[in-house]
Amino acid sequence: MAVFTVFSTVGAFVTDFNIALICRIIPAIFHPIYCGLALTVAAEIVEPERAQDAVSKVIMGVSAGMIVGVPITTFVASNFGYQFAMLWFSLVTFIALIATVIFFPSLPGKEQSYGGQVKVATTGVFIVSVLGVIFLNGGMYTAYSYISEFLNALTNIFGTELSIVLFIYGVASIVGNWLGAKLLNTKTKLTVLTFPVIFSILMVAIFVVSGLKIPVVALMIVWGLLAGIGNDIAQYWMVSAAPEAPEFANGIFLSMGNVGVTLGTTIAGAVVLGMGVQYVMLAAIVVMIVDLALIFLRTNRYNI
Repeated sequence: MAVFTVFSTVGAFVTDFNIALICRIIPAIFHPIYCGLALTVAAEIVEPERAQDAVSKVIMGVSAGMIVGVPITTFVASNFGYQFAMLWFSLVTFIALIATVIFFPSLPGKEQSYGGQVKVATTGVFIVSVLGVIFLNGGMYTAYSYISEFLNALTNIFGTELSIVLFIYGVASIVGNWLGAKLLNTKTKLTVLTFPVIFSILMVAIFVVSGLKIPVVALMIVWGLLAGIGNDIAQYWMVSAAPEAPEFANGIFLSMGNVGVTLGTTIAGAVVLGMGVQYVMLAAIVVMIVDLALIFLRTNRYNI
């Protein structure tokens, strides 16, 4: 949190573009470190049966931060300028830093070396899980990365309407985080196995009714719920593959999730250029089919 605060403050006052860029890159490097720590600690400070609920609350916090933070920062930047937006970052992270110092309990570190944790990366179940997370996120972001263009071109949703729809989607994803934790606690295997199928059905539905505004908005709410559930599944998928190394697994969850975002965005871009934005939904189904095959491979071969 100190790194976020310092570099956001410096970034507010520099006039050289390269230094300003560095002031954004360094916090970006620390962001997954911070989230990985938060996920791991949340699971460790509660009873084992409440671990998934605790983790889902962290993911909900990340989602809520994006939903609330982006509009606020955009408002500050639009009305007061980039410098004040950066100082807004500094203020928020400084408050979080002070709150952590005051309220967070003192927790001893574990004796296991990081090298010992990394060994789990050589196991078959871990490798399959990594691929599963990549294609899970890849499928979701193949569809979502060009959603604004999709809604503009096919559903005639623009401007303020678009902002409202995306905000509602974001709120639904927070609810989905909560729902995903409940489903993983009670019906783990069924939730994981059916997710790609349900998501693919949703993509077909959006493709079919893409020209109808009200049905598309209703389906966007369902999509938000599924996005939140998908984030919970991806985190569970990695940590359950390496329960003896949760810190490493949470870090890999975030990293491989970002690889999936890159994969999905790249596929979507190629589809938009070659076929048109309406076909990104169908491309997402293809990626989800690959993910479903990986899920079946893990559940059948490793039974977890």
